[in-house]
Amino acid sequence: MLRHRLGNKRIVPSPDERRELLARGAKLDHQVDGLIEIVAPETYRQWLRDAARGKEPRKVGRKPSEGELVTLVLEMRKNPGWGLQQIVGELRKLGITTNHMTVKAILERHSTEPNPDGSSTRKKPIIPWNQFIQMHLDSLLACDFFQKTIRTWRGAIIAFALVFIHYGSRRVFVSPSTYNPHILWLEQQVRNLAMWLEDEGIQAKYLIRDNDVKSNGPFDGTLKRIGIKTVKRSIAAPDMSPVVESWIGRCQAECLDYFVCISLRQLDRINQTYARFYNEYRPSQSRVIGNLVLSKSGQPTGAGAVKCQTWLGGLLRHYYREGG
Repeated sequence: MLRHRLGNKRIVPSPDERRELLARGAKLDHQVDGLIEIVAPETYRQWLRDAARGKEPRKVGRKPSEGELVTLVLEMRKNPGWGLQQIVGELRKLGITTNHMTVKAILERHSTEPNPDGSSTRKKPIIPWNQFIQMHLDSLLACDFFQKTIRTWRGAIIAFALVFIHYGSRRVFVSPSTYNPHILWLEQQVRNLAMWLEDEGIQAKYLIRDNDVKSNGPFDGTLKRIGIKTVKRSIAAPDMSPVVESWIGRCQAECLDYFVCISLRQLDRINQTYARFYNEYRPSQSRVIGNLVLSKSGQPTGAGAVKCQTWLGGLLRHYYREGG
């Protein structure tokens, strides 16, 4: 029963197979010399000694090909914060037995980064931008300036406003407009933002902004004081903050482009009306929201006649059912 001709092929029995062999050998009083060929008789006697000491056999890992092991190690190293022991453990879950020295040699050979052993001098792994967005969706804001020409008795003057958008809920906060977005004005908008975040129950930790000189220096410092870290997007890379860029485009196409403004007060009324309409009644085309409105006040209710509420002379429209 114990004889098994394997030729030159080596088989490493699993723990269950080892126990089965010991059980069969017990019927022969473990006198298996000349009978067992799956393993050497000395190995069998070592199993007996281990069993007598209560030592459990280790699970046998599958030895992968060199290419497969390298591929898996490099793939797992992409996970932020994973060190050598984490990778070894994950490989063991896949039935692959290796050690941290082998993993370290693979990482050094392929030059993924210095000090892959997780020491304090190791640089933080680079997180793909899309992954960063998904990881921090509920604590992430983005902001940007948008502008509108004001026709005054002194001629045309460009006015600026600052919009903040929360990635998780897609709700927006729009600042008052100004001709001169100086440092004191920016700091005040951060304070206004802090009050809006508190009212909305949003716990923000990061804010994506561009490299506009208007936003440098004290602006970042004021954000830091309210617990928000600034993340600067690359120069000329609007795709790094498409959510806020998309909102500005919609605001202009759906609202601002229809008006000739003659004062900051008029522009503020238009901007705040559109922001309120966007937050409360306009269906969001965001995949995060799923083409629904951002507020419960605009959700489908009632079964009465269809009514229409309008703002800005009928430019913005909200349809609802009477009695809802």
